[in-house]
Amino acid sequence: MKLTLTKQQAESLGSLVAFADKGRDANRVLTEIKVTVKDGQLTAVATDRYTVARFIDEVVAPDMEFRITSLMAKWITDNLKVKGYSPELTLEPGEIGSVTASLEDGARNFTDSVSNWKFPEVEKLFTEWEAAATIPALSLRAEFLGKLEKLKANGQKAEVWRFEPGANKFNGNKPGPVKATALKVDSKLTALIQPNLLVD
Repeated sequence: MKLTLTKQQAESLGSLVAFADKGRDANRVLTEIKVTVKDGQLTAVATDRYTVARFIDEVVAPDMEFRITSLMAKWITDNLKVKGYSPELTLEPGEIGSVTASLEDGARNFTDSVSNWKFPEVEKLFTEWEAAATIPALSLRAEFLGKLEKLKANGQKAEVWRFEPGANKFNGNKPGPVKATALKVDSKLTALIQPNLLVD
């Protein structure tokens, strides 16, 4: 099975690495990006335990699920900057968690293998998210805003975001995860962050 992405989709996929774990003692599975195709919809997610970002778009491909490493995401991003290369990128899952990325002209390719650990089920954080009944004051780290600035969709950076406080199912007096939705890129990018509950 192969997944062929346009240059814009590949750029968006690669940009998700901003939300992967880059800590010194990073859990390897959290340095990866999970890619799922189901019924013609591509969903890619990345998380570092505290934040999660998702990119969705339409593709023509069979249902599949695999992960790519942060090294592959960087390779994709770097090669899409080189002039003269095909705008299409093909991802082909192989055996035992390996994935090969290649440009359409075959001039360059990259193969890497992911960890054996199970990727956390962060997609349900988006489907189960509920808006807060009231709008509380929030405290967000500048680091989160910087990560949002790195995300791309439709070949452009998502420069305008809508922030929505989420409900806290365990304590209605405190805010739940904040949902950030990119505007002007067909809402293909969404991110969640747990606000800092220790700061007034």
